[in-house]
Amino acid sequence: MPLIYYPFSILLNSGYKEFIIVTNKDHIQSFKKLFNFSKKLNISIKFSIQKKPEGIAQALRLQIKKIKKGKDILLFLGDNIFKSNTIINSLKKSKSSDKGLIFIKEVHDPGRFGVYNKEKNNIIEKPKKFISKYAVTGIYKYKYEYLKYLYSLKKSKRGEFEITDFNNILLSKKYLNIVKLKKNDYWLDTGTFNGLLQASNFAKNNNKYFKRISPKD
Repeated sequence: MPLIYYPFSILLNSGYKEFIIVTNKDHIQSFKKLFNFSKKLNISIKFSIQKKPEGIAQALRLQIKKIKKGKDILLFLGDNIFKSNTIINSLKKSKSSDKGLIFIKEVHDPGRFGVYNKEKNNIIEKPKKFISKYAVTGIYKYKYEYLKYLYSLKKSKRGEFEITDFNNILLSKKYLNIVKLKKNDYWLDTGTFNGLLQASNFAKNNNKYFKRISPKD
């Protein structure tokens, strides 16, 4: 099953039916082919091209005009895999909340990730010194009115508009609730070769957990 089907499974099980997939021009046709069965599931999928790789926050900002005013937004990084009833239940409960959500998970190598600092209520990206063992995962829920703060971001040293900077603005305004994933909640970032190997093993052993969304259904 293609990697992107796994995050879609979590979203479907959480009740979401409208999606925008952001990718580059080289991959957009492949994604359209993967999701050409979306009408059978009674969901709406739009596709958007990010011309330059200038960060996740920029990719989100490019979608503002495509998002219905007042709608909650769930940003899900396509290279993340979760097996988590905590996420599904939290997303369902948050539909009546006036705050967004960030999900954190205890990891053994926090220096690879954005890390949540509870004392200062902010996120430190790939800290060189130990700050916390809780990494920020690749799923974020925002209220529509938060999106205006995307325009106040400046490019980082690596030339991107950082989602961490956006989240820190919202945390400073107390617009986000932090949800701590449990030990039995599974999260995998497949951004490394080792991560891809783990993803393959995970998929082999856990396909029954996920809602099937393949073209054969």
